[in-house]
Amino acid sequence: MVSQKDYEYIHCLSVEYFRKTFSKISLGESLIENSTFKQCYFEKLGMKNAVLKKIKFLQCEMIDCYMGHTEYEECEFIGCKFINCNLEKAKFSKSTFRYVAFENCLLNVDSIIKSSPTEANLKLGFFREIYKNELQMGHSDIYDKLLFLIRETEAELFKCIFVSREVYYKDRYMKKDRFFSGIKFIGLKLSKFLWGYGLKLWPIFLSFVVLSFIFSFVYYIEGTRTLNEVIEYSIQNSLLSNLNNENIQVTSLSRWTEYFQNFCSIIYITVLTSSFYRKVAR
Repeated sequence: MVSQKDYEYIHCLSVEYFRKTFSKISLGESLIENSTFKQCYFEKLGMKNAVLKKIKFLQCEMIDCYMGHTEYEECEFIGCKFINCNLEKAKFSKSTFRYVAFENCLLNVDSIIKSSPTEANLKLGFFREIYKNELQMGHSDIYDKLLFLIRETEAELFKCIFVSREVYYKDRYMKKDRFFSGIKFIGLKLSKFLWGYGLKLWPIFLSFVVLSFIFSFVYYIEGTRTLNEVIEYSIQNSLLSNLNNENIQVTSLSRWTEYFQNFCSIIYITVLTSSFYRKVAR
């Protein structure tokens, strides 16, 4: 066990610690460089205003540690677990997190997500860990941002499974799995374009307007009404204001198109209401 009186040894360069316990040590305003901590246990460690450069934490466990207001430069966290730790206002530069877990931690989310793994599968697990932690902490203001990142990474992973020629994906996934991953990738991209995964309002408005003009074109190619008339007619259908309106003369094809447009409008209004409620509730 490494105590406070022995902490000066941590300042040594190119030192490797294996299965050491660091308990109740203050490393505030310290500079620590080129060291490796493997399967080490950190408890109630204070690191305020410390600077860590080229440090590797391999399968370490941090409990009740204050790691905020700290700069991490080219550091690696692999297989580590953080429990009840404070990483607020910590800055991560050219650092990476792989196979890590967070429980009840205060995180600088905007900084830490920039240190995500490059591999899509590891990145997805990393974002899910952060999302789970933020749920535990009740930080509702960041939920939608993390969910959006998770959906984007899921799409990236499905694309890699579908088109990548890397041995990892070829050996791990059968042809039918790769095919269905391609379908899921297309579905997620459509979901993003149509309603922003249900998390953002502006894509819903944009696709709603685009869809209204598409239906306007369908009505226009029949050749029975002017362009202004079909645009007005399509907008009224989008707003469900033409339901059971017997004064409007339409063909059988237009009537079925109108029903389909009304159905799409109901879906859009439902998604818009749900997304708006999420924003207001938070």
